[in-house]
Amino acid sequence: MPKRISLKHKILLITIIIFGGILFIAAGIILPSIKYIDGIKHEIEQTEAQLEEQYQKIRLLKKSINELAEVKQKTQKLKTITIAQGDELRVIQELEQLAPKHGVQQSLGVSYGDSAYTFSFQVSGDFYKLIKYVYDLETLPYYINISSMNWSGGGENASVKFTGKIHSS
Repeated sequence: MPKRISLKHKILLITIIIFGGILFIAAGIILPSIKYIDGIKHEIEQTEAQLEEQYQKIRLLKKSINELAEVKQKTQKLKTITIAQGDELRVIQELEQLAPKHGVQQSLGVSYGDSAYTFSFQVSGDFYKLIKYVYDLETLPYYINISSMNWSGGGENASVKFTGKIHSS
């Protein structure tokens, strides 16, 4: 005769079966779902980091594009203060025209090296006219780098010797 299971054992057996079912469901469905969701979360974080990096690059690119006009303007200014190769004859003519304009005598020598034209000036005449000559030399549209200047004499018999460099572009 089959043995009857007591109520206490039946409740315990049903509880064990339910608990086993819950463990089976947790192990078979919930844990893989949690792993899948965690993987998706990690992918989202990576995508978010990549998007942030792309956003920063785009922001810097837009900033660079906006500054491009300013850089072009400054480059143009640089071109105006240097001599373009092949344009040295025009500059020499401008420098030679300064002497008669101020009524002084000028001797001018030119050499080229290290991406710069070196001009040797020897100018003589009235001291005040020489001052105006040097001032006009400073106001030319290109930059003349004068390392030293030697003045001698005075009054109507003054002279000045100097060397100036003008960079070429």
